[in-house]
Amino acid sequence: MGKIEIKFDPDGDLMTIHFCKLYRGQDSTEIASGIVARTNPITHAIECLEIMDLSARQGKLELPMIVEPLEMAAAD
Repeated sequence: MGKIEIKFDPDGDLMTIHFCKLYRGQDSTEIASGIVARTNPITHAIECLEIMDLSARQGKLELPMIVEPLEMAAAD
């Protein structure tokens, strides 16, 4: 794994954690209320986490965060 980039947008109140550069075709899944995981469409590995309304989560978001692997449903 390469560098991990963490960004905070105060205007959007959004924190993003990038494990790789974003690209077209990534899947998005809301894994918890206001937390979106962008995943690789082939391996389903989490490549980015987006945490919305960060200021409202004060005291509710613990770091380091442990994220369980997603179980993706098989395509029909």
